[in-house]
Amino acid sequence: MLHKQNEIKLVLWGAAGSLLAVLLLAGRWLVVGKASFHFMVWNLFLAWLPLLFAALAWRWWEKRPFSLLFTTLWLLFFPNAPYILTDFVHLRQRGNVPLWFDFLLLLAFALAGLYVGLLSLDWLHRLVAGKNGRFSGWLFVLTTLTLSSFGVYMGRFWRWNSWDMLLRPTAVLSHLAQTLAQPANAQHTAAVTFLLTIILIVSYTLFRFPQKERRFKSL
Repeated sequence: MLHKQNEIKLVLWGAAGSLLAVLLLAGRWLVVGKASFHFMVWNLFLAWLPLLFAALAWRWWEKRPFSLLFTTLWLLFFPNAPYILTDFVHLRQRGNVPLWFDFLLLLAFALAGLYVGLLSLDWLHRLVAGKNGRFSGWLFVLTTLTLSSFGVYMGRFWRWNSWDMLLRPTAVLSHLAQTLAQPANAQHTAAVTFLLTIILIVSYTLFRFPQKERRFKSL
């Protein structure tokens, strides 16, 4: 099982980063008097859900129906964490607020969301590797990051949400088939997905590097 004390510290770091982002946003609202970027709070909340589902998957791993349920939910909601990186499309001059401040604001949300997402991936990575070996663990990571990059693309360019796969799977798959049937769309989708996958692989590698000396209890 996970070494709870170490993991709690890492979760607290994520909470601190998230709190900083929210405080920066609250300060902006107080000074400007307008609730710009309010959607970032919702996006950050969604980025935390994979961590919850990963913890539940760990807790119920030996109970196959529950572990499958929570792992599936984790996979569906995990793209919300790296999705925040694409919120920089909203960066533009807004009134008298310095552009550099809004950049730092979006960066704070992006880093906090990505951090908790990668932490959740690390938990399941070590779980899969502990049960099935190192190769299977990294294969799980690469598959997850590729699918998640495609999920980010679906959210940013096609405006589908994680819960649409649960509530409207037929509509999502139909739109997917029709869109990717066009060569230009397929090429753009593949290019962006590939780029995002590389970015996430590098990010996850950098995230795990300082953690390699962490000690965990046997699985």
